[in-house]
Amino acid sequence: MAYVFRRPAKDGKIRFTAMYKAENGQYRSAGTYDDEDRAQQVADESERHAHLRLAETSPAEKATITVKGFVPKFLREHAIEPNSRQRYAEVLRSHAIPYIGHRRVAEISRETFHRLLTVVLKDEGVGQPSILYARTALSAMMQMAWDHGYREDNPLRGIRLKGVPGKPIVVATSTQFQRVYDALPHQPAKVFARLGVASGVRLCELISFTPEDFNFDTGMLSVNKSTVEITAEFHPEGHRFLTRSYTKNGDHRRFKIDATHLECGSSRCPAALCLHSVSGPAYARFLAHRQGGGPGACAVQARSRGSHDYNALCEDLGRRGLHRRGCHRDHPWRRGLENRRRQCERP
Repeated sequence: MAYVFRRPAKDGKIRFTAMYKAENGQYRSAGTYDDEDRAQQVADESERHAHLRLAETSPAEKATITVKGFVPKFLREHAIEPNSRQRYAEVLRSHAIPYIGHRRVAEISRETFHRLLTVVLKDEGVGQPSILYARTALSAMMQMAWDHGYREDNPLRGIRLKGVPGKPIVVATSTQFQRVYDALPHQPAKVFARLGVASGVRLCELISFTPEDFNFDTGMLSVNKSTVEITAEFHPEGHRFLTRSYTKNGDHRRFKIDATHLECGSSRCPAALCLHSVSGPAYARFLAHRQGGGPGACAVQARSRGSHDYNALCEDLGRRGLHRRGCHRDHPWRRGLENRRRQCERP
């Protein structure tokens, strides 16, 4: 028979411990609660669960699990893309667990979440985009808790936060692109850049092209894959880059491109092979100037005759040049890309 007994706390407050009869006939605790009715409810549900020998999570565990303990279950079972799962994990570990990780999922209130998002994180200097993403991640987690019976509502539903105003998109002129194009180190890089501008595909699609995507007889290009960079923790096979067999929005496209984009400087080296040899997230970051240089830029720095011109161009555009983030001559990014470039330019 499930029962509840009073337990005085150190601060003099009376709390209630729920007890239930387990399968072996011994009584076990189902947690301690502030409300006596809540404690009795959990005790009855735990005893019923033990009597029926259900395989699901016990009521006692559902009633006492904390936000920190629930996050691994959420990240493991929530149906999202690996890169989104990684982003959720980063946000929850940085902006949720340090503040509310000790609170129970079943008992944490809407007011606590509202104060976290509107007061605590702002006082800690967290930007509004990160706060909005934290609300998205927390809402998805609380929705799973509701669906799985850990609580009876989603406390974040309906919480409104101030949005982030959009920023204007600055498009490079033909003259600016020509200066970048002339500063690129070798022919595969130029083909890569021209194809990206001419096709208008996303960066995650551009770095996913393989020779099979090009039809050299008809001049058709198929866009049917996308690549993202994630950590080994969230990669299905423990790697760094994940190529998915679908595009970012799920739409496959096929269109005709100009014949000049299908040929490299050497007739023995088709553009697709050049793209396959240099296209990768690191080298794409180099071409897109996402961070003013980086591993991909370092990979072609030392032996690129156009690196000096590229540094001057980056300085003119207000970005950091290659020399400011140089790397060792034997950096693995550089070795890999240089070897592939030599294979592509081999007579």
